[in-house]
Amino acid sequence: MEKLGAHRLVDHHNLRAQVRPVAPDGMDLIFSAYSPSNEATYADLMVVHGRVVAIDGPQGMDASALKAKSQTWHWGSMGAAPESEPESTTQRELLDAPAALFDDGVLVSTLTRTLGPLTADIVRQAHRLVEGAMMVSKVVIVAEHHCPQRSFATWSRPSRECHHPLGRRRRNA
Repeated sequence: MEKLGAHRLVDHHNLRAQVRPVAPDGMDLIFSAYSPSNEATYADLMVVHGRVVAIDGPQGMDASALKAKSQTWHWGSMGAAPESEPESTTQRELLDAPAALFDDGVLVSTLTRTLGPLTADIVRQAHRLVEGAMMVSKVVIVAEHHCPQRSFATWSRPSRECHHPLGRRRRNA
C-alpha cells in the first residue's frame, strides 16, 4: 500500500484504537467510503471544525455527534454536476486531471485482479477473493472487451481511445 501513497494503514474494524496512536491530536479530514455506524467514531477522532467527506449514503445516519465540535459532513457524488448541469464540461475537466496523472505514472490503479468472462463461477470466485480478508484493492470482472486489438491492461494506452463495436469512439481514462 505504500507504493500507492499510504503513509499508515489502519484496520477499519477497530478504527478508534488504530487511529489514536497515528493521530493523537485528531484528524482534520476523514474520507469515508463506508459510513454506517461510524458517525460517533469519526466525531471522536476529528479536531474542532473537522470534516468528513463520504461517498456512501448510510440509512438512518445520526450526525448529532458532530455538533459538539462544529464538525461537518459532506457528500461527494460523481454524478452531481452532470445531473444538475448536463451541458457543463466541468465533469470532464475534473476527470482529465487524474487521467493525466495516471498516464504519467504519478497515480497508479488499485486494480489487482481482473477476472472474466462474466459467469456465475467467476462472480463466486471474485466474492471469495474479497471476503477472504487477504485481498488488497480491487477485483474487476470483465463482461465484454471492446478493444480486441489491445489487452485489458493496456486498453487506455497510448491513445486512451477505443473503437466501440457500434462504431462510436470511446475515450478511456
